[in-house]
Amino acid sequence: MNWRQNCFASPCPIFFFSLTAFAGAILNVYGEFALSALTPVWLNIAMIAAAIELASRLSQPVTALAWGVFAAGIVQLAFQLPAKLRSATVFMR
Repeated sequence: MNWRQNCFASPCPIFFFSLTAFAGAILNVYGEFALSALTPVWLNIAMIAAAIELASRLSQPVTALAWGVFAAGIVQLAFQLPAKLRSATVFMR
């Protein structure tokens, strides 16, 4: 296993999921529960999309799921970030 496979297998997605959980906790403090509850939907969408689109193109189809998890971590954080920034702006006033 080379470093690229190792990066996408564990530490990179964990980093993004940790930031997503932290952002979700901050949103919960400000009473925005729906956004935190809908965030895992992006994980499912990314995993399904990766399985459908990438699995047939890669030599090892299971690698598509690893890419799907990596993409899901980024998408989940990007989904929560605007609301988190709005909440932080309200707090600073």
